[in-house]
Amino acid sequence: MAKNGQIRIGPWLLKPDHNLITDGRRSRKLEPRAAKMLQYLFEHRGRVISRDELLQQVWSKTALTDHAISVVVASLRQALDDDAANPKYLSTVRKRGYCLLEAAQEEPALNHTGQSVATPWSLPRLTVQFSSVAAALAIFITASILFGRPEAATSEPQTPGHKIVLRPLVTPAPVDQGYAQVIKDLLMMELSRYGDVTISSDADTAAPDFLEVSGAVNTDSGNALHLSLSRNDSHGIRESSEIAAPGILNVSAMVRNSVADLMAGKKAVTVSSKGAFSAPILLDRARYFWGFHRDDRNRIAYRIVKQVLEEDPLNGDAHALLAEFYAALPGASWGLDGIDTLVLAEQHIQRAAELGTDSKFIWRAKARLFSERDHDDARAIEYYQKALDADPDDHWTWRSIAVALAKSSEFDAALEAHDRAITLSLEPSGAEWEKMTTLYFAQQFNEALSLYHKLKLIDGRTGVRTALIHYMAGDHVGAYGQWQTYFDTRGMTNVADIFRTADTNASPESVYRTVADEIIYAKPNGVSPYALAYILLAAGKPSEATRVIEGAYRQMVQNEDPRYSRSAALMRIDPFFEKHALSTSIEAILSAVSITTQGSSSSRSSSVPSNISTTMP
Repeated sequence: MAKNGQIRIGPWLLKPDHNLITDGRRSRKLEPRAAKMLQYLFEHRGRVISRDELLQQVWSKTALTDHAISVVVASLRQALDDDAANPKYLSTVRKRGYCLLEAAQEEPALNHTGQSVATPWSLPRLTVQFSSVAAALAIFITASILFGRPEAATSEPQTPGHKIVLRPLVTPAPVDQGYAQVIKDLLMMELSRYGDVTISSDADTAAPDFLEVSGAVNTDSGNALHLSLSRNDSHGIRESSEIAAPGILNVSAMVRNSVADLMAGKKAVTVSSKGAFSAPILLDRARYFWGFHRDDRNRIAYRIVKQVLEEDPLNGDAHALLAEFYAALPGASWGLDGIDTLVLAEQHIQRAAELGTDSKFIWRAKARLFSERDHDDARAIEYYQKALDADPDDHWTWRSIAVALAKSSEFDAALEAHDRAITLSLEPSGAEWEKMTTLYFAQQFNEALSLYHKLKLIDGRTGVRTALIHYMAGDHVGAYGQWQTYFDTRGMTNVADIFRTADTNASPESVYRTVADEIIYAKPNGVSPYALAYILLAAGKPSEATRVIEGAYRQMVQNEDPRYSRSAALMRIDPFFEKHALSTSIEAILSAVSITTQGSSSSRSSSVPSNISTTMP
């Protein structure tokens, strides 16, 4: 029965508006299509629903094959802890369709004390990470490697009576820390199938009823990843070692195989194969890499989404996420030189719409396209809000809308959105870095500097923005240190040495003048024109800074680089430019190239063929 928009299926409550089910102890997120199918089956429970009817009513005929139905049905069984061989809720009627059994509404939802639960929607989000995510990812890996057809699930209870302690992994410097983080996440997901997982670095935590897991990740000369794990409990020590080539699918398989070997003899929730391919897990992982705002992480994110589309070409969310990537960065970032990725973004959004996608992914992609192609951040914010309506607790969308609000100089609203993203994120440092940047543009320099000092403890990233924050907060020695690191990482030790040995009693302008003279003399290729412009301004050379900025901006417009709109928005609100009285010059530069911008935009649609296929970039 449905009550207040909630549908009861055994111990589970479904809230269709949030694509969420819970039994009072566990909370699991469903794909929008799965939630819609479950709701339709519930409304017609007791009746066999054919695949054709599901295609008509749930997919609106946008699914080109009924394999998509098999995928969703298997994911629903997994979420409901149902068994295809002995179904409690969802039955397959051979050659006819599917039926939600009448028994689906009999069991009340219980909490851990055995009492009825009325409104369980305030459960911690972390529960999702250690339940449906674990099983669904394992299902996908088994399918990709071992099987080629759907197979029945046979669920067993999790092993009671012990906890698993996962020690911090040993990851030497050569190991890509992004992969190391993913491996840790995957280990937690897999181990959660064997017991209650806790993360601890306390050597004294382990007790007789604890099973302790430790390990290390290394790379060899061929860049292959090596995962070594050991399990230590009252029965002794067991070890496992696996090797995998880089790639998210390979890494996932490596982790699953290693954990299965390590936990031999322990009961786990066994899983089905191909049927429950869980693309949302991989898409979330792609968005995780994208959140680093670094070229190497961006490429990993791109490969993950492409792999999802290779496995499931009809995945509308994957098309939409790929569109978001294409809208954000030019073709060269993805190895697509000479191709206009804004056109590709539009085509993938169209494909997602054709597939009936109505999730946060398509709204975010449209928002990004409005921002980058149309330079319309007000419209982008409107579409980010639609993404939040689809998933109010998605911290990635909160991060995106915060940045868009900051570009529109709506700093109070932007900071509120940043705080919301930080609260919702399991790893908030990325959202905190973005908040630090907004604080800089809002001219709250001391607050930005305070947040920087906090972040420096967990993330050693540095760059031009942090140097400017120190400068604007009056911490010139700190600014010298940031610039020193910036030039050291670019191999310009002669410039870095000027900052390294700077007389802290000398005027900052004289220090920057020495640096500017050295850079102009050396004519380096590795220095951002904006970094050079900032140094020229600090050196008291605004006219030279203006020429550098104008040249850089004209070059971006000439190349139809989609980043120029973002650059223009930030240039208008940059307090460093305002402090050095460059605002008028900036507006003149932007006005001078606006006609060129409008004129060139009309030719975009012809640079990529309009036909859509699953093999397009």
